[in-house]
Amino acid sequence: MSDLPAFLAEPEGAVDVVVPDGATLGEAVARTTVVGVGAHPDDVELLGLADIGACRDDPERWFTGLTVTDGAGAPARPGAEPVDPVAVAARRRQEQRNAARIGRYGLQLQLGRSSADVVDRRARVAMVDDVAELLRVARPHRVLTHSLLDRHPTHVAVALLVVDACRRLDVDERPSQLLGVEVWRGHDWLPERAKVRLDASGRSELGARL
Repeated sequence: MSDLPAFLAEPEGAVDVVVPDGATLGEAVARTTVVGVGAHPDDVELLGLADIGACRDDPERWFTGLTVTDGAGAPARPGAEPVDPVAVAARRRQEQRNAARIGRYGLQLQLGRSSADVVDRRARVAMVDDVAELLRVARPHRVLTHSLLDRHPTHVAVALLVVDACRRLDVDERPSQLLGVEVWRGHDWLPERAKVRLDASGRSELGARL
């Protein structure tokens, strides 16, 4: 079995790790077939629903979720009392853990970085190294992340992070597919030959639970 990525061997608490079925971390990394990389807690569930469902139904396929930020910058409702960012981050971290268990992910990792760091090109260099090392060790067939045309700057920064990570890999280490997933907006302008449709039909109940 390959060694663990270096960032997963850091002191406990540096990265939030959930392996829902109780396998060892090394086993969870090694069996990965699909990696979904999201900016915030709940992004992986939105962009990866089709693959989460497919992996959930197939014992030979395993979904690994990687959430980059802590979600502490979530917008408050108009007129609501100010919220404690630390409390928000803790709540969203637990929500992401719950989603991993409901979706029967093979592995869920949360880096807990700030959106400001992700958007800062210099600050995210270390994150690029971490994601590249995860992909090098896990060797997933498919990687999902945000669309490069997303409106949210943190989403775009994470997509660029994943592209840069794949470029760090030797050609034979790269995933067969790297997909930038559009969840909300249309792609009528994109030629059909350039589209990859992810079929999440029949997954509405699972999506709602996640």
